[in-house]
Order: sequence, then C-alpha cells, then structure tokens
Amino acid sequence: MSDENIELQQNSQKMQRDIDQLHSNYDNLSKEVSQLKINTTNIGGDLKQINKSIEIILLKLNKLSDEYEEIGSELAEEKPITHSMKKIFTNPLRNIAVGALSAVYSIADVTIEKASSLRENLEDIVAEAQYSNKKKKMPPVENS
Repeated sequence: MSDENIELQQNSQKMQRDIDQLHSNYDNLSKEVSQLKINTTNIGGDLKQINKSIEIILLKLNKLSDEYEEIGSELAEEKPITHSMKKIFTNPLRNIAVGALSAVYSIADVTIEKASSLRENLEDIVAEAQYSNKKKKMPPVENS
C-alpha cells in the first residue's frame, strides 16, 4: 500500500470516529433537551399547584381575618381593645404567605433561567458542530 492510501485510510478512520462522536454527542444533547422540556412542563404544573395552594391559603386567611374581626367587634362591645384583632392575627400570616410565594417565584425564575442557559449552550454546541462539518466538506483554498 502506498503512503497516500495509508494516509487516506487513516483520515477516513479519523473522520468516522469524529462522526461517531458527533452522533453520540447529538444523542446526548437530544436526551438532555427532551429532559429539559419535561422538567419545564413539570415546573409549570408545580407552579399551577402552588398558585392554587396559595390561593386557598389566602382565602382561608381572609376568612380567618373576618372571623377575628367578628370576635373583635363582639369583644369591643364588651371591653374596648386598642389593637385590631385582624392586624394581630392576619398580618403575620399574610406576610408569611407572601414571603413563601415570593420564594417560590424566585426559585422558578432561577430554574427557568438555568434551563434557558443550558439550552443556549446546547444550541451553540450544535452550531459549532455543524460549522465544523461544513468546514471539513469544503475544498481547501489554493494559494496562487
């Protein structure tokens, strides 16, 4: 076998390994993107459930505040109170609910941001692989 044939065979084997590696990388990226889509869907469902739970909590807090207001008005008839029962009981609970909801939204924002960043990185890798592939297929430029 001539040196050229050996070199062609080696180049062919190297290209085949590179293609196999690209296929493997693409399969891995495809799996990760699919998992990201599933995670995004799950996060959306979780956020909906959290919103429903918070809505229920706020409704209960409003009901609780109304009950304490009634109790407060009954007690006011008996003996004047300087503090509102509503403020004493509902403000801390409402603040806790608002803080919890704020934390949930912060976590969701960070998760969505990370997923977007990962997706952008995956797109960059795919674009680089496509560019590299096109570059290999192009005939070399001859200097004259």
